[in-house]
Amino acid sequence: MLPSEWRAAGESHFLCLVWPLVGNPEKLVLLPPGPAAKLHANLEDMPLSDVEGSALATAVAGRSYEIKLDGFGRLPIPEAAAKAVGIKDRIRLVGGFTRFELWNPGRHDTAVARPEFVAQVERGLASRRI
Repeated sequence: MLPSEWRAAGESHFLCLVWPLVGNPEKLVLLPPGPAAKLHANLEDMPLSDVEGSALATAVAGRSYEIKLDGFGRLPIPEAAAKAVGIKDRIRLVGGFTRFELWNPGRHDTAVARPEFVAQVERGLASRRI
């Protein structure tokens, strides 16, 4: 069940990305309609001669799913996506401003405890002067 506070009025479609797009997946990143449309537009605007852009578009297409809330606010997670990130019977929702993440709780605990994760967050905060 997706908390109503995590979706705008009438928002029911999401783009679910197995993340990272290459390598070992660790989480699902869900984009609401606005950010998903922006991603699609950016991918469509890349010229065909852009080899890296084409690889990115292929990776997004190969590891993403369009999903829709049901009438009760439940978000059906595609079985292949859940399996890829180790989600079974429990899930951790991690909020963001323009997206949110779905994690296997154990994997999330391990990821946020890694020193490199903490360093990455600190570098991001420092570079953005937050």
